[in-house]
Amino acid sequence: IEFYTNNTVLVMNRWGDVVFEGKGYDNNNVRFEGLSNNGSELPPGTYYYQIDLGDGSDITTGYLSLRR
Repeated sequence: IEFYTNNTVLVMNRWGDVVFEGKGYDNNNVRFEGLSNNGSELPPGTYYYQIDLGDGSDITTGYLSLRR
């Protein structure tokens, strides 16, 4: 993902509310660590993600389980 500098990663809760948005996601400086964009700890559960590489390709979607 670090090769696509215009990427955007969204993480949403089960109601579709965006709880994390990372532009230029690179697994080092911009990454999802179970915290919302305002820095609060997210509760355990299933979250959904969208990855837009920013190159015109299809958006990748999926889910993750956050465990504490």
